[in-house]
Amino acid sequence: MGTLWGQRHGDTALGTPPLGRSVGAPWGHRGDTATGDTLGTQPWGRCCGDPLRGHRGDMAIGTSLWGHHHGDTVTGTLRGAPWGQPWGQPWGQPWGQPWGHPARPCPRSFQVRLCVSVSGRRLPHSVRLMAELQLDRLKQRGHRRVLLLRGQQAAWQQEVTLAPGTSPQCHELAAYLRDEGDFRDKLSPIVTSLSLALPSPHPHGLGLVLYGDTHVQAQTHIILEDCGDDNVCVPDLRLSAHTPDARLRIGDDNAVTLRVGATNAGEGAFEAELWVQLPDGSFYQRALSDTQEKLSCNPRKENGTHVVVCEMGNPMKAGTEVAVAMELSVTGLEDAGDAITFHLQLRSKNSPTVAAAVTVPVEAHAEMELRGMSLPATTVLPTEWRRAGDSRRPEDHGVRVEHVYQLHNKGPAAVTNITLSLRVPIATGGRTLLYLLEMGTEGGVTCVPPPDLNPMQLEVGQPTEEEQRNGTRRRERRDVGDEEESVSVDCGNASCAEVWCQADSMAQGQRVLVAVRALLWMETLQLDDHPQHLSIHSWGSFNTSAMPYHIRPRTLPHGIATAVTEVLRSRPVAVPVWWVVLGVLAGLLLLALLVLLMGMMGFFKRTRPPAEGDMGEGAAGQGQGPEMGDGQG
Repeated sequence: MGTLWGQRHGDTALGTPPLGRSVGAPWGHRGDTATGDTLGTQPWGRCCGDPLRGHRGDMAIGTSLWGHHHGDTVTGTLRGAPWGQPWGQPWGQPWGQPWGHPARPCPRSFQVRLCVSVSGRRLPHSVRLMAELQLDRLKQRGHRRVLLLRGQQAAWQQEVTLAPGTSPQCHELAAYLRDEGDFRDKLSPIVTSLSLALPSPHPHGLGLVLYGDTHVQAQTHIILEDCGDDNVCVPDLRLSAHTPDARLRIGDDNAVTLRVGATNAGEGAFEAELWVQLPDGSFYQRALSDTQEKLSCNPRKENGTHVVVCEMGNPMKAGTEVAVAMELSVTGLEDAGDAITFHLQLRSKNSPTVAAAVTVPVEAHAEMELRGMSLPATTVLPTEWRRAGDSRRPEDHGVRVEHVYQLHNKGPAAVTNITLSLRVPIATGGRTLLYLLEMGTEGGVTCVPPPDLNPMQLEVGQPTEEEQRNGTRRRERRDVGDEEESVSVDCGNASCAEVWCQADSMAQGQRVLVAVRALLWMETLQLDDHPQHLSIHSWGSFNTSAMPYHIRPRTLPHGIATAVTEVLRSRPVAVPVWWVVLGVLAGLLLLALLVLLMGMMGFFKRTRPPAEGDMGEGAAGQGQGPEMGDGQG
């Protein structure tokens, strides 16, 4: 580097060891001292100022590194990368070459060399131009990967003064590559451009016109790790996917778990991403991974399609295996076909896209339940009944009973064209058993009443509260006959009335209800030959013919149910004679014991109280006695 301290010896080394908490300062090694003797070092600022503030590290004197047969000097680290100064190079602006072979630039820092010349006719002795340098110009300013060491900016602008017809004037600027974690794109070239323009014209200027190469650019690439000597990574991406969920049901809140395996069997894959295309009605919930600590997945919309994008790594290194469990919710399958498909892609900037697909069948299924009940369930007939002739009051002809059938669609799918049929026994042995009063419906179902509904035109009204408690109250008063065998009456041994009902559709959770209100006909039930315990069975069934979907269901809902009314007859209880004899004897014995007890207590020996006349005579006798005694004495 020549003599810096004027001691007629070449000074050869520079280092910047940090001093305490300071950032370090350049130091020069005097050539008149022994090699490596730190006593001969002085702070750089004592002779040459401080042009390399921020340059830190150690120094050492080595052999020729660039093959010019002269010893070169290691000057330390500039922004974390070692730099070397070739022997004999002049000292000045940021200088040196990256440590290593000059044909392979340092992955952290490099030099930008700008050379400008001007020529033309009738030019002044000097021409001023505005030079503007843009690093990584194809990227937005906040996302540029290369910055200048001075100012940490991606642009440099300066006015240069050139002499026409002379050699190019050159400038060198030190730049560096940002940390790999600060940007994603590691494959696209880094484009550097230089633009030249005349300064703003002076009102009385010469009016120069600039033409030629006023905008030039060059490009370079980032050296990639583990990509071979050609600096080209060739990944081998593989993708597999499946789901343990067997089927999806229309109308239900379905949950689907996609289990995805992504593998790179080749070299590094840059900006590797897993793309999952969601069908209509599918929504992303979360994604979990056992092999990757921080898995980042985000839903987005691309060209009107909903997708979920998960980052697999930048780069996704060789031998990497990532297992992802992605949880999705699926609803709104009413217009879907017999299956939905999840399309998956494993993408990378330096590899062809690998695709996979997972198909999940869709089915239409509905669970329906038909329940039958009797109100009341048990009825005890009264012992005495008198028919009221031509009365139109139902209570004068029988006891009210009601058979109710409820159809419930538990879902999840809806059903259409529902048919509900009821069969109710109304006569046995040619005699009326149940007299049908009226029909009742709820829930949007319509019924065709039977022809023998209320033929006597009895008054139809709601039963009173006392009549609704009829069965329970009378059941408690019944004393005997509970153990008797029941006689069943149904449509197999009795005449039945048929009721047909229709419902256009039933959604999930909807219910329909059909009630048949009737009278237990007392004129028949009071006959002597009628059984004491009677079970009346009505029967109901339903079926559906379609579902409002494109998918044809594997089975259509159907089912049956029954309603049973227990009828018990009350009869007078005959008391055995020996019970009467035993009761009389027991009463006489109790009376004898009572008399004996009273005699022992002296109840029958008491003194009779005197009468009124007896009391006067007794008093006179007592008055004469003393007088007679006195006279004798």
